[in-house]
Amino acid sequence: MELLAEDGEGRLAVQALGQVPPNLMDRLVEEFEFERYENVFVFGWVPRHALADIAIERAETVTGVQVRQME
Repeated sequence: MELLAEDGEGRLAVQALGQVPPNLMDRLVEEFEFERYENVFVFGWVPRHALADIAIERAETVTGVQVRQME
């Protein structure tokens, strides 16, 4: 998963593609109303508090993002 941007409300733009398990993509679509593109990747905005374990690989790239279970 990749973080792409942050908006003025603190939400983070996230895309999930490549080796992301299909069940995680389904969860993002269901919980955060992500858009699905050709069953290859999903894109959407999530609140900052919904993400955990963010690892920064380079200044421009964020990797290793996990989505917290929302209650």
